[in-house]
Amino acid sequence: MHTKEEATTKLLHSGVVVAALIDRSAKTDAFMAVTDISPLSFIAGGRIGDINKYADATGGPVLKSSKKEITARLSELLDQLRERYTLGYKPSSEKAPGSFCKLEVSLTSLAYQHSNSRKREILVRSRHGYYR
Repeated sequence: MHTKEEATTKLLHSGVVVAALIDRSAKTDAFMAVTDISPLSFIAGGRIGDINKYADATGGPVLKSSKKEITARLSELLDQLRERYTLGYKPSSEKAPGSFCKLEVSLTSLAYQHSNSRKREILVRSRHGYYR
């Protein structure tokens, strides 16, 4: 087993994107509530990591669904993954090998004008950084 910090570090080292489709029902909500308050749930294999934290750190989407809408939500998740861009750049300064380099990706105001969209209508997701 890994700690949450070790798991996050391994994910960021690997370059993967965590994406998830979560079944939200009364049963899963009850299970989540119990694992949040009971320390014994960790011993019994309860909630070890937080998928939202891992997805956010790697720039991936997390969608919640019910059994009725699972097909549509899976299709939406796949569309979001297909619509991703890969950007490359050369850092302006060299850092030591193994150091963590923070990233922030944002759009300029010109990008919003070009797409005829408002800032709240466009979501930019990216990993928090990478290891050199």
